[in-house]
Amino acid sequence: MLAAILANLYSALNVLSELLQSLPPGFVRSQLLTIVLDELTVLLEKFAPPACRHEYTPRLVFWMDRMRR
Repeated sequence: MLAAILANLYSALNVLSELLQSLPPGFVRSQLLTIVLDELTVLLEKFAPPACRHEYTPRLVFWMDRMRR
């Protein structure tokens, strides 16, 4: 069940990443967007720290690594 949740979360983050990469050159991020992206980064670091990798199955490690990238 957790692997499915992580796969869906990865999918959503991947779409967000593609959207951010498709913004026109010179696009200025709003303060709110910057804050949200920073918060996402912090949450991912708390949720999937490298030190906890040994506690998870290889499938979960796979999805956690993909989300962090």
